[in-house]
Amino acid sequence: MESGTVMNDQASANPAPLRYYSWRQILLGTFLGSTICGAYLVAQNFKTLGRPKQVKGAYILGVGLVAAAVGIDPLLPPHASNTGIAFICAAVFAQYARQAQGKAIADRLAAGDALRSWWTVAGIGLLFMVAVLAVVVAVMFGYQLVSK
Repeated sequence: MESGTVMNDQASANPAPLRYYSWRQILLGTFLGSTICGAYLVAQNFKTLGRPKQVKGAYILGVGLVAAAVGIDPLLPPHASNTGIAFICAAVFAQYARQAQGKAIADRLAAGDALRSWWTVAGIGLLFMVAVLAVVVAVMFGYQLVSK
């Protein structure tokens, strides 16, 4: 029975390391899954860092970048690719993460915490991509039904 107590004391003395998303992972996630995905990843970092007041700012930036991208799109030439806009939005979010969280995460990693898997980031990005596409398709179908 004492060995169980010793084991529990060791487990509580060595908690599992916290996991974070690097700014590079946020770049990938945002590129794949939109700025809403980037906002989610940055918000998760803020929560893990113990900075819940900054979560709202991450989501506001995500929605603001979506609005900016939608506003800029009609101004582009008809043959222009939107990939450039997506990459610019992803780069803005990655820079935001780097500036707002980079030092704190580097300190935590040096103290023994870890980064999340790149596969996790890719999966989250793809899930957000599917969700965004589902919303766009639903809005398009709704618009067609109303306009008939």
